[in-house]
Amino acid sequence: MRKNFILFAAWAFIAVMFTSCSKISQARLYQAIEEANKECPIETGIGTFDRIDYDGDIISFVYTIDNDLISVDKLKVKRNEAKQVFSNNLSKGTVRALLQEIVKAKAALRLDITDARSAAHMDIDFTPEELQGILQRPAGNDYELTLQSETMLTNLMTPTEIDFVTVLDSVSLSKTEFTYHYTYDDEQLTADKITATTVGQLKEDHLAGFIQMMRTPAGESLMNCLKACCETDRKLHHIYKGANGGKPFDYSFSPQELDDAIRKSKAVIDPATLPALNR
Repeated sequence: MRKNFILFAAWAFIAVMFTSCSKISQARLYQAIEEANKECPIETGIGTFDRIDYDGDIISFVYTIDNDLISVDKLKVKRNEAKQVFSNNLSKGTVRALLQEIVKAKAALRLDITDARSAAHMDIDFTPEELQGILQRPAGNDYELTLQSETMLTNLMTPTEIDFVTVLDSVSLSKTEFTYHYTYDDEQLTADKITATTVGQLKEDHLAGFIQMMRTPAGESLMNCLKACCETDRKLHHIYKGANGGKPFDYSFSPQELDDAIRKSKAVIDPATLPALNR
């Protein structure tokens, strides 16, 4: 069930693409893209940002997905919703400066995405007019946009099998919670096994998984999402229901618990080896 934290990485590749090109200006657009390409490929946690192509009219961000929870085929089924997710990320503060330069150059933007596992491919295009419309929106709060994007993109991928017992059905966002909704196989996980102790252990293991992932190169996007929960004063809630009406259960992480997890993940010494820090 801990596998679900991979989904925190789902939205991150679009931000990585644009952030990598933040030095682009109207006068030196082509040269700046060449410089940005020297840093490619860039690992994003769900694949790689391979390069930027520029032919004068279209700027293409070439990306490869390589992840067992995210696929191009799923994105294709809900193409319009996927485009909305990426449009939402174009509103982020770190991206708007680049977007302004693209609009000044009267160029279009293309996301060129290939699935390494199935070889499926798709393009998501933004016309200069669409980019101009995005620029006219209020900038918004980056933390809110992070959680909104994560919610939308994760829901494009659901239902998603987490393990042989658990399926992630959806994610929801309210003013006070960022919530994952699961269905579990109540023939495998019977009511007598769902005790306060086992739920508490599941929560502890889940949090330990967060900390360990944030200590890896692929964990930056997870950290950003947890930080967004902290900064917007939201708890991270996990709700489980039985597939056949079995005993429901849930657990949540407060903003303080999430902040503590982020702090531990940044420790020079792995906090998992220091029991006193985990009490």
